[in-house]
Amino acid sequence: MKKVSLRASFAIIMALLVIVGLVVYVFRFVKDGEKWALYFDESTSKCTYTLRDRDGTVLAKMGGGSRTYAESSKVRTACYQLIGDFNGNVGTGALQSFSRQLSGYNIFTGIEEGEDVDLKLTVDADLNVKAYEALNGRSGSVLVANYKTGELLCMVSSPSIDPSKPPSTLPDGVYINRCISSSFTPGSIFKLVTLSAAIENIDNLFQRTFTCNGSIDVKGVTVTCTGHHGNQSIEQALANSCNCVFGTLALELGADTLGEYADKLGLTSEHKLDNITTAAGKYDKDESGSAALAWSGIGQYNDLVCPYS
Repeated sequence: MKKVSLRASFAIIMALLVIVGLVVYVFRFVKDGEKWALYFDESTSKCTYTLRDRDGTVLAKMGGGSRTYAESSKVRTACYQLIGDFNGNVGTGALQSFSRQLSGYNIFTGIEEGEDVDLKLTVDADLNVKAYEALNGRSGSVLVANYKTGELLCMVSSPSIDPSKPPSTLPDGVYINRCISSSFTPGSIFKLVTLSAAIENIDNLFQRTFTCNGSIDVKGVTVTCTGHHGNQSIEQALANSCNCVFGTLALELGADTLGEYADKLGLTSEHKLDNITTAAGKYDKDESGSAALAWSGIGQYNDLVCPYS
């Protein structure tokens, strides 16, 4: 009787494992099937799958037994994180994100032979090249968008490589698109958040006169400015990017209000870019009246913002 009971228990456990395995597989298949489809054997395909920039420049092409990137090495390098590679090293690249469209993938039928696929991005490859050259070997990112339409015109991340001729030693972070997968200290651009909060929460803001002597003292800690701007209006303080004024405003507003506006403006949230989830930003709330609070209103301290935000 014991043997029968043990065998029954073992059979039930095995059945449960099979069911769990099937559930996991089906979930992964539905979720990632279009990405897996990118690795189909194009050597047997009669169709061509092409990825282009807004002007028609070929950025990547596969089909008929071949896989190629842009003709220009400058374009290949400047667009690497944007496009990714055929090995899937850049998880946020267009080859991964648009694999369903490029491969003609269907969750029920898989990949079927059909017409050639020609997918055009909004990005300008030549603009990417100029932006990458402007970085001049420095680590960083350049993101340019049409604010009226939301179209991305330029997306560059450095360091980068030529996927057709990858070096034996890869630069650190080369597979990361800094425009969407990283968050950085925003610096003075965050002063617009502080200004937005100040306009709606501080009375007579536009009638006040602020004074900058090059620094302010906050409980014995010096918050410095890059200039000595003297007396100025809030408009002049913004034009001068005055740390003294925006540090003072941060102290008046408080961390809760600044954090609320950073959240409201979407700087601390993840965002969706097609099938990609971008990195989230962060605003740490320091104690009232602290130098850290003053610096946070200037875009320093622990402030983090994703370039895409």
